[in-house]
Amino acid sequence: MAQAVSLLEQEGIEYKSAELENTTGMLRFKDGDAQLLARAALARALGNDYVVAMNLAATTPDWLTSLGAGPMTLGLDLRGGVHFLMEVDTVQAVTQRLEVYASDIRTTLREQRIRYRSVELNDDGLLAARFADAEALEQAQSRLRRDFPEFTFATAQEDDAWFLLITLNEQTVGEIEDYAIQQNLTTLRNRVNELGVAEHWFSARGVIASSCSCPVFRMRQQPSGLSVRQLIWSSVWRR
Repeated sequence: MAQAVSLLEQEGIEYKSAELENTTGMLRFKDGDAQLLARAALARALGNDYVVAMNLAATTPDWLTSLGAGPMTLGLDLRGGVHFLMEVDTVQAVTQRLEVYASDIRTTLREQRIRYRSVELNDDGLLAARFADAEALEQAQSRLRRDFPEFTFATAQEDDAWFLLITLNEQTVGEIEDYAIQQNLTTLRNRVNELGVAEHWFSARGVIASSCSCPVFRMRQQPSGLSVRQLIWSSVWRR
């Protein structure tokens, strides 16, 4: 913060106050023109080591805050901003988890000395374990039921091959999908928080998407381009 304040004084840019909280510093200015000049000067001087973003900070006095009052949230309709919907590829998330399970099943069968011919993941999300006889299939099913309670099992026979058909139960699929969405929301929150954007709002919609609304507080001249580009990057990013 001392470096930023020193730079503003050298450039002759007036500021109202300087505050530091944890790893985030905030400089207040009397008007938007001074804010734009300061942002451009700080971005040039600090380079890529810091994120310099413009924002609108509350000026609610302490006595009013003590009464539980706070600034009014204007929202996108009054202030303008960005709202975007990000789709999460939950099918791919489940497929990746099944690939890990397939490897775990092979390891379990080898450790238990249960002979099998193959364990493959089908295009429809079904794990098919192939055995040479019914006895090996029964041994495998008994062991896997104990070690993998998140699976449902069925058997099938085709010519001289016996198959154990394995699928994830609905609860586990739901947990994998929820986790994938939460991962994306966390990434999105971190990207937006880096900019110091106030009044942003995140939510999960259904099981395949998350949405975010971010007020855009300054949309003129080049210095505001950093915020816009980073928000657009988040809106098109897919897992």
